[in-house]
Amino acid sequence: MPKDCSDFVRKVFAENGLQLPRGSAEMAALGTRVRRSGDLRMGDIVLFSGEKIGRKAGHVGIYVGNGIFIHQAKPDMGVVMESLFSDYYRRRYLGARRLIN
Repeated sequence: MPKDCSDFVRKVFAENGLQLPRGSAEMAALGTRVRRSGDLRMGDIVLFSGEKIGRKAGHVGIYVGNGIFIHQAKPDMGVVMESLFSDYYRRRYLGARRLIN
């Protein structure tokens, strides 16, 4: 089981031949910026502020389509699916990055 959200994302991308840095803040600097949630494609990484709402990425997941992303929410919960439009994640959404064209 992944240790945290960035470990989960790193493992998924590593299985597909792409090595990513350790933290979500470093991942936020990679790839191409996806400007609007309507432009998201399956496989884009989605970035959120951490527990304190702010501008620095503290959480990361992978978009799977239809407004849904997968992520490691808490170490003991495993990988879960969530809506980008839930109140919690909508308020913390910072943007997305496309790492695979």
